[in-house]
Amino acid sequence: MAVQRGSLPTAGVARSVLGGVALAGFMGVGKSTVGPLVAARLGLRWWDLDHRIEQNAGATISEIFRERGEPEFRRLELEAFRTGLAEGTAVISLGGGALLTPAARGLLADAALCCVVLQASWETISHRLRGSRRPLAHEAKPLFEARRAHYRALGTAVSTDRRTPEEVADAVVMVVQQWV
Repeated sequence: MAVQRGSLPTAGVARSVLGGVALAGFMGVGKSTVGPLVAARLGLRWWDLDHRIEQNAGATISEIFRERGEPEFRRLELEAFRTGLAEGTAVISLGGGALLTPAARGLLADAALCCVVLQASWETISHRLRGSRRPLAHEAKPLFEARRAHYRALGTAVSTDRRTPEEVADAVVMVVQQWV
């Protein structure tokens, strides 16, 4: 699907996107890169869940995993998601495992967020994660396989394979326009 940058009619979309847009998907698919572009196209603000967790905890995601463990990280993640949603309509770049729990999926549904799942092939993801210091990057392949069905159930998928961030953002906006 070829979309010209700037050709998408976005007037009024921000007002009609009830709770905003959640970008979900596995690590390395481009959620944090595409999020600000989607927000600009829709006239919404953007925030990144992992950045909020780091700000709130005063530690990096890697430090939280190493020093406090994954259960504490998931608790902090849910808390940051809840408080961020209370700030109003936005485009949100979620962490790769943010919607694994029923509580987080409940927040997503209660906030009336349009959930768009960014996806990529394993080849693309492994290339993007090369040299990564992400806490779960060392076990990325089994996680990728285990979470594939989970992501499919979350929302409309947009592939990031062989696309520029701008092309992906345009595709996400098209999904949002169909959703509203």
